[in-house]
Amino acid sequence: MEFDGRCASSDSGAGVVLISSQGDIIPFSFKLDFKNTNNTAKCEALILGISEAKNKGIKLLREKGDAELIVKQVRNLFLVKNERLKHYKNRAWDEIEFFDAFLIEVVPREQNTRADSLVVSTSLLLPHPDFKEDTYKVEMIYRPSVPNNVQKWQIPLKPGTTPFKQKLRNSSPMIAEEIFKEVDKMLKARIIYPIHHSTWVANIVPVRKKNGEIRICVDFRNLNRASLKDNHALPNMDHILQTVAGAEMMSMLDRFFGYNQMITYEK
Repeated sequence: MEFDGRCASSDSGAGVVLISSQGDIIPFSFKLDFKNTNNTAKCEALILGISEAKNKGIKLLREKGDAELIVKQVRNLFLVKNERLKHYKNRAWDEIEFFDAFLIEVVPREQNTRADSLVVSTSLLLPHPDFKEDTYKVEMIYRPSVPNNVQKWQIPLKPGTTPFKQKLRNSSPMIAEEIFKEVDKMLKARIIYPIHHSTWVANIVPVRKKNGEIRICVDFRNLNRASLKDNHALPNMDHILQTVAGAEMMSMLDRFFGYNQMITYEK
């Protein structure tokens, strides 16, 4: 697999090329619609490429990229000081566990021209000259592969708070398949991502919605008891109704997983 990413002044993109042992070539292009640097764009290309390889059931993967810093950080040859790059490195390690054999190496830029040119064509929204237009698509990515938790909202805890780990509570086998489906949906939407170690552990709480579907909630009772409360009163319904009195139209908005959109500081 070849990968590359680039961040320009107005946009950024990622290019991935999967090459089979028989020489079959499958290109992937991604336009990254969120704030990036050159390094994070290359990390996105690495993670997105690994995800595409996993989706195709590939078990033996050899990765090539011209980003020496990123490659050697993943190989644990360079110390990672940037907080956001640490998240990308950990995410890459989590993804690599899927493969039976994995190798990532640095190659000169002239040996990574296919992935690099995919990035250029994606940024300009122009078809790639070396690939037929119907052999690949440009996918828009609106959220980073790992949460951008640097300088984000934090949960204030009471002084002297000790992290709490809830004991595992088993869910009903009758809804286990629905729970796995909802969790997988949130993983693919990048609302959640797996980690190996955590000082706080809370159980999920499946709730049946009116339409019969399952909503996955989390038992935050221990965290709520340990967190400081904001002194903001809820809006008064009478005041809200007065503000819309006399309106001739009402607009309804339904967001996909809207209640999961607040990104918090990891620590």
